[in-house]
Amino acid sequence: MNINKNTKGFTLIEVMIAMFIFVIMISASIISLMNVFGAYGRAKEVQGHIDNSQFAMNLMMKSLRTSSLINNTGTEITIFDYSRNECVQYNFDSGSTSLQTRAVTSDYESCKTEGFGGVEFLSMTSGDVTGKFWASESDANNNVGSVTVLLMINKGEKTEVDIQSSVSLRDYKVSGIELGV
Repeated sequence: MNINKNTKGFTLIEVMIAMFIFVIMISASIISLMNVFGAYGRAKEVQGHIDNSQFAMNLMMKSLRTSSLINNTGTEITIFDYSRNECVQYNFDSGSTSLQTRAVTSDYESCKTEGFGGVEFLSMTSGDVTGKFWASESDANNNVGSVTVLLMINKGEKTEVDIQSSVSLRDYKVSGIELGV
């Protein structure tokens, strides 16, 4: 057998080592890409909950702005909205993980005494949203009432985002302004 020592090339062992290193690098790249896409999906989901919660917050603030405060427990607030002639209740129910609302057409005095007569709550937010209400009432000494709302958007056990807004009450009843008369 005649062996030519001038032949150039790679041995089988060298080729196998190179392929092994290549497979390791490709596997690490794929795992990194999967983590990036997973993080993107989670961020997109949280962003959807934020957008939904901001929309709910804006609707609530619009309603609160033209209202009188009836009752506030910290997790539930009842108002009379003069712009819609409705008794409205917002609730962060401990059994639910969303901001809920219900409303009934009413007048100011009925709102204070009659309640909602079995009207069910409707969810305003998606995802795991909890929160609190802080409120001060308007009074006859020209002290303007206000409501502050905190929405906490949660992911598992962790709070991802807090959204807070405050609004002054245009409390027509206390100020002596009558609408629709």
